[in-house]
Amino acid sequence: MSRKHSLSALVGQGTVEQTDEPTSRAAYVRRGASKAMQKSLVDIAESAKLVSKGDVIRTLDPKLCLPSIVSDRAFESIDEGIEQLANSIKEDGQQVPILVRPHPSDVGFYQIAYGHRRVRACLKLKIDVRVAVKELTDEELVVAQGKENAERKNLTFIQRCLFAERLSMTFPRVVVISAVGGGDKSIVSKLTAITRKIPEDIIEAIGSARGIGRVKWENLAKLCDDNVGDLSGVRSSIAQRQNSGSWADLLSHERFQLVVDLLTQTNKQRTIPKVSPVVKRGKTAANAQPTKIQNGDRFTAHVRLNREKPNIELEGPEATKFSSWLLDQLPDLVERYEKDKQKDDSA
Repeated sequence: MSRKHSLSALVGQGTVEQTDEPTSRAAYVRRGASKAMQKSLVDIAESAKLVSKGDVIRTLDPKLCLPSIVSDRAFESIDEGIEQLANSIKEDGQQVPILVRPHPSDVGFYQIAYGHRRVRACLKLKIDVRVAVKELTDEELVVAQGKENAERKNLTFIQRCLFAERLSMTFPRVVVISAVGGGDKSIVSKLTAITRKIPEDIIEAIGSARGIGRVKWENLAKLCDDNVGDLSGVRSSIAQRQNSGSWADLLSHERFQLVVDLLTQTNKQRTIPKVSPVVKRGKTAANAQPTKIQNGDRFTAHVRLNREKPNIELEGPEATKFSSWLLDQLPDLVERYEKDKQKDDSA
């Protein structure tokens, strides 16, 4: 299927709506393969109704519908709303068909662009699933997947973060932006920042956390940073609850809040570890030997009080994390320094 006909293939013959958008838009699109890809993706994201009224809808055994190339449904196995969706389909039927393409490698099977939960609900009910079948490239599939999720707004925030991260591992940035950003170039960085700061095992333990939005996840990410990578206590508490069965009794948003509470408590209880500085000074400040401050086996600080160029050098497995923490604390340290300086000057 040629790329210049990708929009027609997605929306059906004669279903493309005319807009007042100036044709000069193509003037700033790059040449060659990038131009074709970007224009196709923009068209899909901006104006496609992927399953249109004119499409031929058929039914398939849901067992023939295999997952997308990139999962947008982290924690599907513990979806807390699948029972409700199944009951809705049982009572009212499947109102909206799913979108699939012929599977690129498994003959006789289909690959889901969107509608994974509807497939699972139909599997649960042991009924066929209503589908629209279209020829889609990999890029078109994931953009369609992201567009439908954005319109239905049924992904949780952390699921969007994980979807963006997984897309970023495979597709160029223009595709990721079209799939999850709706044209907002900054949203991809914001989403993937969460998954970089919060360890994957902590996210998996919490789950989809429906109802927990960006601000609360960013707060959790900061709490993880404040712990300077030491999350052993939190992991131990989670493991104990998992072994006792009490963790599974909590809903996902309750597990999220419990992790926040555990990290907050850990931060309050943390005390600065005792260190034994080794001081070796020369006769003059210009030739001063460094002060060595060692924090167990986590990191070692070498402080040189040279008049011309005082400096601090850090080494060890947690040197980078401590450096980041120290940078965050600098504004407060400067304020304390100014207050102490004022007291000394007035004494």
